[in-house]
Amino acid sequence: MRSKFEALSVAESKTAFTFKPAAVCPKYSFDKHVEKKLRKWERISEMGFCLVHAVGEHALYGSGLFQGRAQEILSGWDVISTSLIRRTRTWTQVNIRSQNPKISRLPMRPMRMYANVALILQVPPENILGTFPEDVYFPTHEPAKDYKFAQAILGDGSTTTHPVMGGAFTKIESPLTIMEKTSRGKPKENYNEILVVTRPHVRVHFSETKKVEVKGIIYTAGSTGLSRSDAEVLQRLRELNPDLPVEEA
Repeated sequence: MRSKFEALSVAESKTAFTFKPAAVCPKYSFDKHVEKKLRKWERISEMGFCLVHAVGEHALYGSGLFQGRAQEILSGWDVISTSLIRRTRTWTQVNIRSQNPKISRLPMRPMRMYANVALILQVPPENILGTFPEDVYFPTHEPAKDYKFAQAILGDGSTTTHPVMGGAFTKIESPLTIMEKTSRGKPKENYNEILVVTRPHVRVHFSETKKVEVKGIIYTAGSTGLSRSDAEVLQRLRELNPDLPVEEA
């Protein structure tokens, strides 16, 4: 008597023992549009861009960044505001060898920062909470108690894309889109706001957040040079972070 397996035809046996491949897990997000855009944030250094966290003169009085090394301080925070800017030297190098006409078409005027001194950060894409071509007044003042901070991030469920008008702080755009929209803003206010989760092992998207690394200090002196307060901010950051390189924007 033939067994059940012996009775199967060749075609039937192939069908019976064909295993479907497991679904491919996303690198960053199950939302394919978010996944595609976050993958582009992997390559911002190749475009001559970087993310910076501005340190204004107001930070001289009470900011944790003046109580120790920036790397250690930022790792203990939750969400920070950063800006996407061009690094002058790397931007020039990218422009020379770039085959991407979109990069070359961006205005050459330097992108403004919220303050004249900032920390250069290396941010894993999974740590990016939201991207906006303008200041969206992120509510860092909201307390974590009663989920007020989380509710502020997620908004009120409105479909509007502008957080200030009731939307969520979780909109993701590609870096080139952010730079293009920012460059069309008012000359004196053309800085963007990229919200970054600095605490590791948190799930913002599909994969857990990783360590955000502080790579340097950057400043812009302007036509009149650094003000006394900006010079003090720069000097104190250099004293607390002697291993960080310093460059002019």
